[in-house]
Amino acid sequence: MKVSVKRRPYDESQSITPKRFRVVGVRDEDADDGHRLYITNLPSKEFSPAEVSALYRARWSVELLFRELKSRYELGSFQTEKAHIVRIQVLAALLTLVVSRAILRVFVDHADDYGDGATFPPERWATTFRSVAQLVLFDIVEAYTGIHRQTYPSSSITKRSNQIHLGLHCSGR
Repeated sequence: MKVSVKRRPYDESQSITPKRFRVVGVRDEDADDGHRLYITNLPSKEFSPAEVSALYRARWSVELLFRELKSRYELGSFQTEKAHIVRIQVLAALLTLVVSRAILRVFVDHADDYGDGATFPPERWATTFRSVAQLVLFDIVEAYTGIHRQTYPSSSITKRSNQIHLGLHCSGR
């Protein structure tokens, strides 16, 4: 397929360049009509339709991850222009995401073990995790150091994790 593409303006003029793309179709039972179509400029000799589909699926996962980081972990805007503070905020968000996903994996495995059919959509999980992250951190510090804090309940994560599980399980997914 040949398409005319407008290039970026340069010296107050904008040119149109013909570009060649290919349309790739793959069967996908998850799609509404049973297949997906992709428009790509990846060479057919180097990328099979299945590989194109896998690349687009991976790219979509990255897009969802960035959306989660921006909306749930506050990376949409920064309150500073200082590079070292921005770096700290990005690293803190990434670490929070990693811990959140590790705990989510435990919940998913637990649900699978008991066969209760619970689902944990990542963005809903991120919102839930964010609301209890401080309790989780306190319990991790307590478990690691053995230091008991009197400022929070000693079994907060156990109680809260049961509430989270019930909330996600009963929320209509």
